[in-house]
Amino acid sequence: MLRKYLTLILTGLTLLSYSIISGNGDIRPCDTSTGNGPKFYLDQINLLGKDKKTFVQFYIQVNCAELQFIRYEGQYQARYNIDIRINDKNDDLVDSQTICDTFTVKSYEKTQSNDAARISRYSISLEPEDYQLEVYLMDWETQQISHIKKNITVPDFGKQHLIMSDIQLSPDVKPAQVGRPFVTEQWYIEPNLTNLFIHGISDTYIYFEIYNIKNAKESNSVLTIDFIIYNKKGKEIRRFNRQVPVTARNMGIKLDFCGKWLVKGDYVLTVQVQQDTSENTVIASEKFSVIR
Repeated sequence: MLRKYLTLILTGLTLLSYSIISGNGDIRPCDTSTGNGPKFYLDQINLLGKDKKTFVQFYIQVNCAELQFIRYEGQYQARYNIDIRINDKNDDLVDSQTICDTFTVKSYEKTQSNDAARISRYSISLEPEDYQLEVYLMDWETQQISHIKKNITVPDFGKQHLIMSDIQLSPDVKPAQVGRPFVTEQWYIEPNLTNLFIHGISDTYIYFEIYNIKNAKESNSVLTIDFIIYNKKGKEIRRFNRQVPVTARNMGIKLDFCGKWLVKGDYVLTVQVQQDTSENTVIASEKFSVIR
């Protein structure tokens, strides 16, 4: 499974949002920056890499309303830098990266928007262990800086039992095209970082990967995937399932997720996967909110 080291910058419209959940069932929402600079969001997605490493994707999102725009050739321009630093548990530098972004919007209204956002991706293959992550974002016009400092754990997907990657909820998952950003294997997966949904959930996909599937060459083997939605009090309010034919030892799973019936409130989505030829079951849970 080939993973390439990529740093990408894109413009995206943020209307639906999600949190990222670790493959052992723990709920882990995205992080929010502190400091005097533009507020930004950070999320981490872990996937199987090569040579017993884990392929880690960091997404950084800053909304247009957080940036200082200037008039430029009849439009509005903003500039900012993102500095990323990863140290190991001995405080030795593993990698550092600077992302520079300059972009324009046509209308003043867009400069004040909390829906329009810039999303950057920084990807790296890491040994499964603990690290220290520092991310700084500086607005060029104000010279104000915001930051996130945190300890991160990179999971080990090289174990021989059934295991699940982190989950992504995305407004757009489709076969990848050459040169398109936000590509995982053969899929283009549009990221969204926060955990708020507007007017229920529609036109959204769940994407995750399952590794170490046993007897993958057996033509009749299937994965049974159960989805359970709980309210904030822990009461189950909806359950449904899907069966997916096994086609490989490691598989990417894309499924539609429609929750138009969801009213304003906080929820947890639990995904449980079991193979019919194995007693092993993997579970991941995702926390999200419908705000109106």
